[in-house]
Amino acid sequence: MESKFNEQESLQLINQMINQAKSNLQTTSSSSLIFWGYTVSLAAILNFILMHVLNHSYDSFHVWWLMVPATIISLIMEKNRKKKALVTTHLDNIIASVWLGFLISVITLLLTSCGLVFTVKSWNIVLVITPIILTLMGLAQFATAAACKYKPFYYSAYIFWGGAIFCMLSFLILNRGDVQFIILAVCMILGFCIPGHIINRKIKKNV
Repeated sequence: MESKFNEQESLQLINQMINQAKSNLQTTSSSSLIFWGYTVSLAAILNFILMHVLNHSYDSFHVWWLMVPATIISLIMEKNRKKKALVTTHLDNIIASVWLGFLISVITLLLTSCGLVFTVKSWNIVLVITPIILTLMGLAQFATAAACKYKPFYYSAYIFWGGAIFCMLSFLILNRGDVQFIILAVCMILGFCIPGHIINRKIKKNV
C-alpha cells in the first residue's frame, strides 16, 4: 500500500524544500546577482553619459545591445548553477520560471515599445520603459523572496518599486528623462549587487 503523508510530515517536507531552495539560492545565485547588478548599472550610466555627448541622444540607446551577450553569459552561469546544486527542488524550478517570465516580459515590452515609437512617431513612449522594467523586477524579486523566505530580497523588491516611482517623479518634477538611468543604476547596486555581496560574505563565514 502507498504510504500517506500526515499534516506534520507534509509541513516538514515543505520546510525542507524551502530550506534547500534557500540554500541553493544563497550558494549559487550571488554571482548572477552581482553580474547583472554591475552590468545593468554600467549600461545605464553609459546611456546617461552618451545622451549628453552624442549629437543624436537617441543613439545612446544602442548601448543596451550589451544585454544580448550578457544574457548569453547569464544563461551559461545558470546552467553551471544547476550543476552545482546538490538537490534541485520544485521551488528552484518555480524561481527559475519567475525570472524566465520576467525576461520574456521585458523582451515583449521592448518590442511593443519600439513598435509604438515608429507607429506614433514619438519617443515619449520610452519614458515608461525603465519604470515598468523596475516594477517587473520588483515583482520577480518579491516572488523569489516569498518562495525561499529570504528577507533581503523583500528589501530589494521595495527598492525596485520605489525606483519605478522615483523615475516618474523625476520626469514630472524635473521634466528630465535621463535621470531615470541614474535611478536604475542605483537600484541595481542596492537591489542586486549588495545582496549578492552579502550572500558571498555569509558563504565565506560558513566555510
